Amino acid sequence: MKKSFHMGLAAMLLLAASCTSSKSPMKLDIREYADSSAYSYFNMHVEMPVAKGTVPSAIRNVLVDVMDEALSHVSDNEGREFGRFEGDPGDSEALFSYYEVQASTALAEASDRDCGDRILGIYESKTLSDSEKEFYAANISRWAYDFNLKKVEETKDYIVFDSQNYVSYGGAHGGIIGAGPMTFSKKDGHLVREFFRPDCTKDMQKLLREGLQEYFQFRMDAVGLGLGAFLSLPEDSLIPLPGWAPYPVADSLHFVYQQYEIAAYAAGMPEFSLPYDKVRKYLTDDARKTIGR
Repeated sequence: MKKSFHMGLAAMLLLAASCTSSKSPMKLDIREYADSSAYSYFNMHVEMPVAKGTVPSAIRNVLVDVMDEALSHVSDNEGREFGRFEGDPGDSEALFSYYEVQASTALAEASDRDCGDRILGIYESKTLSDSEKEFYAANISRWAYDFNLKKVEETKDYIVFDSQNYVSYGGAHGGIIGAGPMTFSKKDGHLVREFFRPDCTKDMQKLLREGLQEYFQFRMDAVGLGLGAFLSLPEDSLIPLPGWAPYPVADSLHFVYQQYEIAAYAAGMPEFSLPYDKVRKYLTDDARKTIGR
């Protein structure tokens, strides 16, 4: 059953009237959509600036790229499932409707093929009984794709969007993928692509270790082991900076490691915050100027 809800401008009536002033919260288009097929579930939650003004439009264009990259690869195939939206990226109804239909259809078709093949394999099995075949075929794992693009922080200087998407292709468990946090300047709309100066990872080891110890402290106390026991890293190796960019929250930078990046799946996604006064000297000029630090 398909379900789509476009909140649009009405959802932002509590925000300030101007969408171009850097001191005002940006007006957002918000879209909720859900669909399912015989072997798949598709959900989409999108928040992006209304395309009015140079800065909101610049930010929106980057987020449309993020949405296109994610949803055009909605299955586990290597190539694109469908072409890029060719209309006006500022036309929310046309834009969202296009990706809803294309992505949910592509996911349904791919899951039909995969689950059909797996069901055929079940019925061709020489070791399963007829009742077992019927049971496993009826309870075959379905696919799921949950696309999320949301605003997570905003000040007069910057706005942060985060894309973390849950995917499952019928395996033992699903996983989180996506572009992660993206911090944009509200002065000109550019994306901060580098938060830290080159070659500062070694100098930040003490801080990274402190943050990870805070995240793993409960586990460490429970089993009486040190941090190294919970990290999937070679002995004596440096702890890497996360692949996802950190993002500003209040007086800190928040770090999130992806699944399997430095620890086992069971460890979740290690995350922690480091105060600005401890990380400021490692930041790029662009990061400091954008977040006002």
